[in-house]
Amino acid sequence: MLMEIRGLEKSYGARPIVTIKRLALYRGDKLAVVGKNGSGKTTLLKMITGEEEPDAGRIAVCGRLSVIGQFDTPEDRQAYSGGEKTSALIDRAFNDMPDLLLADEPTTNLDMESIERLETRLAAFDGALMLVSHDRTLLRNVCTKVLDIENGNCALYNCGYEDYLAQKELERSANMAQYEAFAQERSRLKKVAEDKARQSSSVRRAPKRMGNSEARLHKMGGQKQKAKLDRAAKAARSRLNQLEKVEKPWQDKDISFDLQATKIHSPVLVSVSGVSKSYGEKCVLEDCGFTVPNGKKTALIGPNGAGKTTLLELIAARVSGVETCAHLRIGYFKQDLSSLDLSSSVLGNAMANAAYDQQFVRTILARLLFRRDEVHHMASTLSGGERLKLALAKIILSGFHLLVLDEPTNFLDIESRSALEAVLGAYPGAVLFVSHDRAFIDAVAERIVYIKDRQTHTFEGRWAALAQETKGTVNRL
Repeated sequence: MLMEIRGLEKSYGARPIVTIKRLALYRGDKLAVVGKNGSGKTTLLKMITGEEEPDAGRIAVCGRLSVIGQFDTPEDRQAYSGGEKTSALIDRAFNDMPDLLLADEPTTNLDMESIERLETRLAAFDGALMLVSHDRTLLRNVCTKVLDIENGNCALYNCGYEDYLAQKELERSANMAQYEAFAQERSRLKKVAEDKARQSSSVRRAPKRMGNSEARLHKMGGQKQKAKLDRAAKAARSRLNQLEKVEKPWQDKDISFDLQATKIHSPVLVSVSGVSKSYGEKCVLEDCGFTVPNGKKTALIGPNGAGKTTLLELIAARVSGVETCAHLRIGYFKQDLSSLDLSSSVLGNAMANAAYDQQFVRTILARLLFRRDEVHHMASTLSGGERLKLALAKIILSGFHLLVLDEPTNFLDIESRSALEAVLGAYPGAVLFVSHDRAFIDAVAERIVYIKDRQTHTFEGRWAALAQETKGTVNRL
């Protein structure tokens, strides 16, 4: 055993963050730690390293411990890029020859080639691993167990990430079945109580012309019947009050965009031909050419520094060599949150430039995890990830024909990434986006444009097919 946790408790004020009765890690275990942003994943790792103290419980670590932390800065690396800094942190951690490795978002700033290289190293690691990551492909390919943190409670799943997802879906189905049984019984008891009360109130009094003896007999029978009905109504109400309440699980509504009023009928929205770009003597893009078809989702991929963001900027600016169809409206997202009005609510921001009615806007917000009264929260109170989702929602709801999105999943947790996938999948317009998230690319993109040796190449198909064709080494083509 390389690590054991017993009776661990950690709270911030009245809010429970992490509660673990017992968790043990053995050599060869590769544990995915999953949960929403702010759920306590990083806090757990910091308690293991001793950076934070638990409120209760003990953590015992045996052997050498190394950490890949998302906020660490490797020595003498300040002048290097984010990806190079992360790679240096990874190298340093492995060079320590640890028995227990803690990795907190180790894919931060890495391109796909570097992520694949990290994945290979983690899969081959013979110690115990605790991995916090929003990269679902990495979790699927590396981890053998999953620790799910939700509302301060930690649940261990002794299976890989894919089986964990299947078990979570079964749990959701069971919760819905439990709610439906509760709702059915509640409805039955309410009906019984109402029916018995109605029957009791309708028990007739003795007719006026009836004799005294007959009236007494009639009254006695009526009183008995009424008392019996009243008891039945009271018993039903009592069982109704004692019925254990079951909250209704959230159910997403179907998404049906309607862009008919502003629809463009051109089969090609953007045509890039002979586009080049240099910064001083450094040529980044050379004679690039590809198209963005109407209604299609296209992923633009390539290693860090290949010119992906530059190419998006050139398209958004419609420079020479970029031809667009008439009346094309482009919505450009570039990690800039200046479009948000922090003095307005979530709903107010989303409605500001919306091409849809409030009911549909609320449907999209709900799918992006702004549910019920959360739409009335002020934008100023949102976390960084929530603000990013709101900025994306504003663009998606503004009726653009083409969405140009630069790293839209940055700072989003797994649940938010899946939610964005569903919304973009239903979006009827075209989407051109940059991402290093392989699962996100495969879920959204119908075609791939990749940059190699300063030029663009187009693959008409999904990421999984391209990865299979190139054995997952697209960046090294």
